[in-house]
Amino acid sequence: SWRDPWWSGARLEDSVTQPHKIALVLEPGGDISEQVQSGVKKAGELLSDAGYTVEVVNPPELEQAWELWRTICMGELVLQLRPAVQDICGPRMVRCLENYAAIVPESCDAAAILDAFARRRGVLRAWTEFFLEYPLMVGPVGLQPPGAPDEDIASPEAAQGLIDSHRLTVSINALGLPAATLPVGTSGGLPQVVQIIGPQYAEMRCLAAAAALENLAPPLTPIDPH
Repeated sequence: SWRDPWWSGARLEDSVTQPHKIALVLEPGGDISEQVQSGVKKAGELLSDAGYTVEVVNPPELEQAWELWRTICMGELVLQLRPAVQDICGPRMVRCLENYAAIVPESCDAAAILDAFARRRGVLRAWTEFFLEYPLMVGPVGLQPPGAPDEDIASPEAAQGLIDSHRLTVSINALGLPAATLPVGTSGGLPQVVQIIGPQYAEMRCLAAAAALENLAPPLTPIDPH
């Protein structure tokens, strides 16, 4: 609708013929566990069976994309959100906000956030060029398996670990890119999950690959209610 200032005339259907060439991201930086990485490899093998061309390669400026998210999102959280809501939040959320505030550098001020927004366009342009050769990207959601309940809010160090682990996820959030997330199996009693990432307005492309992967992935073991 013209009433939405962010409206785009992008077509719903995908103009690129299926299937696509896929960039498989096995090492997006940081410490990735074998449990997670083997799940990404499994997804690559299944998509290859579905007719996709799969190559192991990282997108450009991944570290910069992750840093942009940390500056913009965490800076806004500390400078704007925390003062506005901390008096009405429960103790768990207060502790969460305190942990995040403790890991945000003092240099992350309003000027740094504004600069990050300016640099964001350059990183997004580099990724857009990357998608010309690799119309889709497949990688982990988090670099480590799921932790214990409340582990992510236990301390500032735990909060930092959570951000570090989800560097690929927050990078695509910072750049405003579509992604479909789905399980591909289990390992060590825990699910293995990947995300299929596309360029702007390529939601249908991501969903088509997700459907192909879902059709070939083994069913997850149901949880024993006892």
